[in-house]
Amino acid sequence: MGLILGGLFGLTSYLRSPIPLFKNPLAAILPRLLIGVTAYFAYAAMKKANRTVSLGLATVVGLLTAGFSTRCWLPTVKPWPCRRRS
Repeated sequence: MGLILGGLFGLTSYLRSPIPLFKNPLAAILPRLLIGVTAYFAYAAMKKANRTVSLGLATVVGLLTAGFSTRCWLPTVKPWPCRRRS
């Protein structure tokens, strides 16, 4: 379900965004697909330990996936905002 919702949200961002970064499908769709997938696996890994902790971990992993994949991971972003300057 997260993959489907992420795909729809990414497709909407790709089609309607005035920001040039989101005119690239790698920047608009791929990170949003990964949010649901990584959050699910984080939740599934900790589900047996404690439900509250697993939900919190899934939330944090989803947020980090969104931020990291949009700003640092994609090779389409210039200049690289997360790279150290030498």
